[in-house]
Amino acid sequence: GGKRTVHLGIDLSAPIGTPVHAISDGIVHSLGYNADHGDYGFVVIIEHSWGNTSPSNLTSRIDDASDYSTPDGTAVKNRVWALYGHLDRSVLRRKRRTGDPVRKGEIVGRVGGPHENGGWKAPHVHFQLSVHEPNQPHDMPGASSVKDRTAALLQYPDPRYVLGPLY
Repeated sequence: GGKRTVHLGIDLSAPIGTPVHAISDGIVHSLGYNADHGDYGFVVIIEHSWGNTSPSNLTSRIDDASDYSTPDGTAVKNRVWALYGHLDRSVLRRKRRTGDPVRKGEIVGRVGGPHENGGWKAPHVHFQLSVHEPNQPHDMPGASSVKDRTAALLQYPDPRYVLGPLY
């Protein structure tokens, strides 16, 4: 509850049209347009999986899509969903659909202008991780209240785990 002031992703400034690349191999979870002013505009969410690890060492393990087994022999994959928001309409022109494979480094969209990125004047990509599958198509809450911060950061880990130390 309360006013949402804790940003759960990271905003990376870039000129309009700058290519945005997939962080790792994965599959398209969802893509679409969030039309409300101040929302994501065009967005794509990609599901990535990897072997036994925790969010704190995603950087070294996210490309390892191997299964690991529980003590009873059940194969398990860890998964993370990466949201790329404030993109341009090329997200929908690529004829990409839910379930389509995406390769590490593949262009998943381009930074959008204010007319297509949710109305944001400064062009940027919003990048965010979730350890739980999004329950709404092509959307995740981009901010949390201070009261809900601890719980939110468990579901939406710091994107620098995959991006590396940016500052």
